[in-house]
Amino acid sequence: MRCSFLFLASIFLTSLNGQNLIPNGGFEDFNNCPTNISQLSEVISWLNPSNTPNYSTPDYFNSCSTISCSADVPYNKFGSEIFSHSGNGYVGLLGYYSSLISGQPNTREYIMVQLSSPLINGMSYKLEFYVRRTNACYYATQIGAHLSPTPIIQSGRSALNFVPNVIESSTITDLNWVKINSTFISNGTEEYLIIGNFRNDSDTLLLQPGYSSNPCGTTFTDYAAYYYIDDVSIEMEILGSDDFNKSNVAIFPNPSSDFLNIQVSSDLIDGSFTIFNNLGQELYNGKIQEFNTTLYLKEFLIPGHYFLLIQNIENKILVKKSVIIL
Repeated sequence: MRCSFLFLASIFLTSLNGQNLIPNGGFEDFNNCPTNISQLSEVISWLNPSNTPNYSTPDYFNSCSTISCSADVPYNKFGSEIFSHSGNGYVGLLGYYSSLISGQPNTREYIMVQLSSPLINGMSYKLEFYVRRTNACYYATQIGAHLSPTPIIQSGRSALNFVPNVIESSTITDLNWVKINSTFISNGTEEYLIIGNFRNDSDTLLLQPGYSSNPCGTTFTDYAAYYYIDDVSIEMEILGSDDFNKSNVAIFPNPSSDFLNIQVSSDLIDGSFTIFNNLGQELYNGKIQEFNTTLYLKEFLIPGHYFLLIQNIENKILVKKSVIIL
């Protein structure tokens, strides 16, 4: 079968653009409608990382619940008029809980999810989620997000005392939904995302913005910081047309039946190239050691849709191009 290549200089990774790698990021899909608090287990794809899940109990809220002042939206056990950022559901967790009440310092709750596919080394991604403080708690604290190659296990309800590697917000006092976002470069090992407050009580920056009464009767008064989470996403970032115009790379011939030349300027010598499929799976990579590198495509590719990534020696991404093999 004849092979040909179409290089679309103004488009990269069309099939991956806008694809959220967080399954069920809006908490809309569930096994059963929640009937009470502490039912994160009903949310499809999301996990409670505690090794004693009856001790650390993140909550799931959805408007499908018929039990008012429990797991309902917008009136639930921990807040009133808390509408979803979008859709019908969201989750909630403790960012802080005073040891004077709990009897244990550093009490925390976290939520965790496995990404739908591993991230690609050297690629730029954007993490985004929305956080809202309940109007029934007195304290406010930070909320962070951490990516890990393996599941993280929380011991009981103790804080995971490390600095999150993606983002940590400032102390969130707002009673409206607040967008938390960060752009990062993947190292290719990240597979799990975990969200919560990662600091011990002594390191947590607590503020006291006050609280209002809750028609459902539960008020955390002066001993807790509780937050709702909604619309979590991780998406690959895409270069604009200016990035393509600045790159000193020529790729030819186009079309081609069996080989491809990558011609670069001196600033890309000792850089690298990678070819991967539209699922993000790496198929072939190599070093750019000369001004012209020839790839014999029939040795490692079959007809399909592929993507080419070219990076300099500092792993800065300079070229991203779509490749179609017919």
